[in-house]
Amino acid sequence: MNEVVAGVAQQDQVSQHFGRSAGFYRYEIVDGKITSDLYVSAIDHQHDGMVGFLLEQGVVIAVITGGIGAHAVERLVILRVTSTVVQGTSMDMAVDTAIYGGIRGAGLDAF
Repeated sequence: MNEVVAGVAQQDQVSQHFGRSAGFYRYEIVDGKITSDLYVSAIDHQHDGMVGFLLEQGVVIAVITGGIGAHAVERLVILRVTSTVVQGTSMDMAVDTAIYGGIRGAGLDAF
């Protein structure tokens, strides 16, 4: 089963604001390993449109972000998508921690 995680990004760093992020990295995971990653611009889908846009892009497991508001968290919880707040690190390190250290959700363990 393919699992898709979004890392909300500001260049190569974890973005500090989910709703104002210019884009995100979309990571596909198969058997616990990243099989593909793609940067997706979200400039036209900020704030209320971000959760729906991530789902349109196939994000089904988790969102990694530096900060996220209660409204967005509520929408993700309803959709059974885990949100994980990670601050002050590169996207690569955050995703490695999530994948190999774990995110609790559909098939991944939490950190």
